[in-house]
Amino acid sequence: MQMGTLRVFCDIVRIKNFTRAAEWNNRTQSHASNLFRALEREFGARLAERHRGFFQLTPAGEILHRHFLEMLRLNDEMERRMPEVRDAAAGIIELAALPQPVPAEPPRRGHPGALQPH
Repeated sequence: MQMGTLRVFCDIVRIKNFTRAAEWNNRTQSHASNLFRALEREFGARLAERHRGFFQLTPAGEILHRHFLEMLRLNDEMERRMPEVRDAAAGIIELAALPQPVPAEPPRRGHPGALQPH
């Protein structure tokens, strides 16, 4: 589920008007209505009683709304904090590398990689 879906749903609940909530989110009224119906199908419950000029969440709608608000709050907090983490992690890391691997201990006498005395 995308954050935009949660925002449109929460704005419909807050404004109690599909057209204005859709406009607030740069969507059409039909998009907001379709989104609302899709959520009802997804959760298998009627989310609001709505008639011309009347809008009231059902118990299922109340639960969904409460959770969506929390999800949006957490998403907003995450978006606020990411620049802090990103900026704190920014910097220069210098690495050095040897042209060839160095053994942890020198090869023992008689080992194929050991220098043999002349």
